[in-house]
Amino acid sequence: MRNDSQRSLTVKEAYQAMYRFLDRWFRMTMNDEVAVLLSAMSTLSDGMTADPAIWSDWVDAVEQATTGVVDVGVHVGDDGEGLLTVEEAYRAMCQFLASWFNGTKDDEVLSLLGSLSALPDGMTTDPAMWEKWVDAVRDAKSGEVDTALRFV
Repeated sequence: MRNDSQRSLTVKEAYQAMYRFLDRWFRMTMNDEVAVLLSAMSTLSDGMTADPAIWSDWVDAVEQATTGVVDVGVHVGDDGEGLLTVEEAYRAMCQFLASWFNGTKDDEVLSLLGSLSALPDGMTTDPAMWEKWVDAVRDAKSGEVDTALRFV
């Protein structure tokens, strides 16, 4: 991973980047468990996630990625306006997926988590995954609406 210390992503943009990343991974693998997750992560016309618990889980993952602790008080704000670095958002995605994996125990998701893991030097075990993450972040920050993210 590259050390980008500039906080430039809102929590919502990081969520959108995670969705785009997972959607692209789903299109390559057609994994049923990820399809279910993407459905739950989709947003409704009011901006809320199809599964309300998903946003709470995401905020918890952001808290843990940025502070190392999950606090019920949620410092990042439920409005999703807290700022993250690209690396913090990546760690939040990994934390979110690890928590989600504990409920699914899906082998392909475990493989994905292995590819996303950080080595002691800070690089990912699969550098291509970092590049795919950066692409997803760039797309999320572009402001273009991802129609797959909307569930109307």
